[in-house]
Amino acid sequence: VRDAVEMCRARRGQVELRLSLEPMPLVVVSPSDLTSALVNLVVNAIDAQPGGGSVDVRAGTDSRGQAWIEVQDAGPG
Repeated sequence: VRDAVEMCRARRGQVELRLSLEPMPLVVVSPSDLTSALVNLVVNAIDAQPGGGSVDVRAGTDSRGQAWIEVQDAGPG
């Protein structure tokens, strides 16, 4: 998650990019697939706000022990 966000920092322009990571369980996933998916989500969120705004990327664990990742922007729609 951190690597994907860092890859997007150069593209952010006037958009504030914030990262919040909580402790997470071990997740079996293809690192390149996860990074690619997150980069696409973050870039889309940045592109949706050409005049500036913010993108929050958060990751953690829910009450059942399931990992989650959230990408939220302040753009329209």
